[in-house]
Amino acid sequence: MGYMTIAGLLLITAGWAIQYYAMKGKEKAIQKNFVLVNCLGILILVLDGFNGGAMTDAAIGNVLTLVASAAVLLKLK
Repeated sequence: MGYMTIAGLLLITAGWAIQYYAMKGKEKAIQKNFVLVNCLGILILVLDGFNGGAMTDAAIGNVLTLVASAAVLLKLK
């Protein structure tokens, strides 16, 4: 596992931590910061997946996840 993969996964984990701590109060809405940090982490995974020059199933799955997360982010703004 390369450094880009670890960085992407750490950003996704940080996004989930942001969402978790935001939900400790009464508000249960999806936080924009969660989705933004999540998108950045997924983007790093996408770049890492395509960095080797091969279009793998995981890279394609990451692209689809990035598109869906970005759509949620745009809807939240």
